Amino acid sequence: LKRPKRVEGPRRITLGSRTIDLEARTISGVELTRVEFDVLLFLLERRGQALTREFIASGALATGGDADARTVDSHVGRIRKKLGAEGRFISTVWGVGYRCESEA
Repeated sequence: LKRPKRVEGPRRITLGSRTIDLEARTISGVELTRVEFDVLLFLLERRGQALTREFIASGALATGGDADARTVDSHVGRIRKKLGAEGRFISTVWGVGYRCESEA
């Protein structure tokens, strides 16, 4: 088995004016719970893709696919609220789930 390549320097993602440090699991100016951070990271890693609530639950929540779809809705709602203006990058895909929009 090959070991994953080590990325030199801190891994960071920007979302609007926020900087997300993946190694420290922090977001500038925002306090997210572990689960909220996991859901946000899951969406960010799949930017532009419409993801079902079930797929998000199975990939980002500790309970996996056993989580109710409304649990994902609750987490996404809190993330949007805490992100403030940057919450606009997480859009609802009616009848499907959510998508993290790429920045223009």
